Amino acid sequence: MEAIAGPDALAALPEVPWELRDGRSRVSTEGLHAHGGGAYEVMFVTHDEDNIRDALTGSLETIGDSVAVTGAHDLWQAHVHTDTPHAAVHSGVAAGASQIIVRHLTHGHDADRASTGMVALTTCPGLAEPLADAGAVVLVVPDPATLKRRSLRRAVKDASAEHAVVVAGHPHLRAAARELAARRRRPALTVLDTDHEAQVIAAVAAAALLTPGQDLAEEMAHAAASVKVSSSSGDALDDDVDRMVDASTEVVSLILAAGVPDAVADAVHLSVRATAPGADVHVYRGGQHSPAVLMGVEGGA
Repeated sequence: MEAIAGPDALAALPEVPWELRDGRSRVSTEGLHAHGGGAYEVMFVTHDEDNIRDALTGSLETIGDSVAVTGAHDLWQAHVHTDTPHAAVHSGVAAGASQIIVRHLTHGHDADRASTGMVALTTCPGLAEPLADAGAVVLVVPDPATLKRRSLRRAVKDASAEHAVVVAGHPHLRAAARELAARRRRPALTVLDTDHEAQVIAAVAAAALLTPGQDLAEEMAHAAASVKVSSSSGDALDDDVDRMVDASTEVVSLILAAGVPDAVADAVHLSVRATAPGADVHVYRGGQHSPAVLMGVEGGA
């Protein structure tokens, strides 16, 4: 996916401090957004009764700069600028993070979308980097049942002060976005009718290729609607490929859960090549808990 923002795209945009309150406790990123060397900003919040400041700081300093870990009582927030966002997201997941926000510091905005942002809600930690590369503010929620409204509000606020398009990879995440859209006026929210991670990939990829005069929400919605999707176990994957792929297939996206071997993707490559030799097969290490394989197919009848 190709982002079209220039290197100075964020120069005129103010940074918005990130704050979370839990009863009387408060942690915030105010004053922590100065851009260091890392191209991605990763922020997450976790609860731990122990003092994890030094351990978490040390871990994040090995992968980035502008590191800050702040805490009050058992509530901890971490912030890092890094060129390896997947490593920072992994640190958040390992720490039991209740919310992980990822954004690319130069690809998050461009002149044509100055007032319209893009938020991608995903259960797949491994999708954070490619989605952020394409200009989305990414909220990673490994367990959709744990999504907190304040996490979604934060991601939306980071995306735009005026209008944001939200694309979700799970029914629970879409429902939460719709509920938020019904409650707030600014920024105005357009929530796409999606509930599969392959639709998120297609929609965000279409946004990255937006040209002047095109409507962001319309292009994203069209791309998402053009994807045939399935959720599969490794054992049933061959049948799903045979059912969904034909000679006119153009793109096949595979999103693999944690622990799924590379051989699964290799087998799909062979099957697709036999049926649709010209199709591109994109494999993502999504790292979701389940299902084993999420698949999206573009093109075809």
